[in-house]
Amino acid sequence: MQLEALKKHYALSDETADFMLQYGYAEAEQNFCWPPRKLNAELLEKRWQLLGLSGSSQEVQMVLQEAGKSEYFQHIFNYLYYYWYEFENALIYDHTLPGMHQCLDDAQKVGLLELGMAIAGCASIEKKFSKLGLPEKYAENAIMRIAEDTRLYSSRTGYLAYPTSSHHWMRWYVEGKLFRIGRLEYTTDREAMKLAPYVYKHKTSGQVIALCRENWRLDRNGWQLWRDYPDEEPYCVTTFEENDSFVQGTPIDPAGFAEVDKTAVLDKSEFELLWLDSDLVPDIHIPPGGGMTVERCEESLKDAIKFFKQYLKCEPKAFTCFSWVFNPDLCQVLPESNMAKFMHNVYLTPQSGSSLSGLSFVFGKSDKNWSDYPAENSLQKAFHTLRKQGKRLKMGGMFIEAAGISNFNTNYYCCKYQELHGTLHGKEVFQYKDVSKD
Repeated sequence: MQLEALKKHYALSDETADFMLQYGYAEAEQNFCWPPRKLNAELLEKRWQLLGLSGSSQEVQMVLQEAGKSEYFQHIFNYLYYYWYEFENALIYDHTLPGMHQCLDDAQKVGLLELGMAIAGCASIEKKFSKLGLPEKYAENAIMRIAEDTRLYSSRTGYLAYPTSSHHWMRWYVEGKLFRIGRLEYTTDREAMKLAPYVYKHKTSGQVIALCRENWRLDRNGWQLWRDYPDEEPYCVTTFEENDSFVQGTPIDPAGFAEVDKTAVLDKSEFELLWLDSDLVPDIHIPPGGGMTVERCEESLKDAIKFFKQYLKCEPKAFTCFSWVFNPDLCQVLPESNMAKFMHNVYLTPQSGSSLSGLSFVFGKSDKNWSDYPAENSLQKAFHTLRKQGKRLKMGGMFIEAAGISNFNTNYYCCKYQELHGTLHGKEVFQYKDVSKD
């Protein structure tokens, strides 16, 4: 089908049509097949059972048959499937795709079709992981993400459905850049490293200190300013300086905030940079499902090191993550939670984000005024407690390197950081230059 006909029928924008033309529409048409071979009744039911999905796979078949009566819909579905699961140069972010909601005005049917599309993509994940020489269990673990996202999304909508936004996570698997290892997922994408601070380790003691990058805009409490409040003036804008003898910058307390009124000066004969932006520091993603105990997190981190060494022939310098999960305020309102216990075992860092961070995951929606959102579980109640305390929601970052993993469940980073405020082997390890503002 000519793209112009599809554009006219669904009133697609010029931007969307141009994107489709540039990103795989012609190739998708060359591979057009209806009904989709990977969604025949037998294959779909087999996948359905392996995923342990509720309801019946026939629900997807029925909606697919109904929607497929429109030739235009056939080509939209075919393109979206091809883009996410077979096209070689897909953009995971910053894309302008058409949506099936533009074709159907029934959200429940759209959710079932999205589920069918994700299931059809399982074969592409299995193919990629096999090419990488990974045991079958890793593809099986990756595919179970479909069931987790379906359960979470269905609990919010009240009907069986899969979220459109989850295809981009599956795309990471298709590209062989995301791996599920126990409770956590790990990406090999290096772009996230630009969000991390500079991290230095003492050459003899192994003690670690993080310094802010240049031009971080911080408030008085040491948090990065919120992106949705662009007009706010920062309390300070960080600087970073390096020469042959030393580096200096704004230090970060492992509790997650920058010490805005101090500058740490590190002697390069004593400290070394722990990793470069070009080094492998896998970014952790925390999939839904609960049960994120410190034991399971520790096991996942240790297994991840083995995985990267054995199968990808590389050794991670550390692991990092940027998420609403690492909002340090949650430690105060949920001190006994798995999230708080995990945060006590990593080095927390400030991160720029939205004042609505986490709302979408916790409540399934995100509005400026969320005072009437439900408070049905401990996490929702905690969010409301922060709101009543006048605290904006925030993003947080974290990292953990080998020493942190080997000393997991000991509050390692906070304890070691306190030692840096004194002396090491009778010698002052680094100085604090007081730059307090009057």
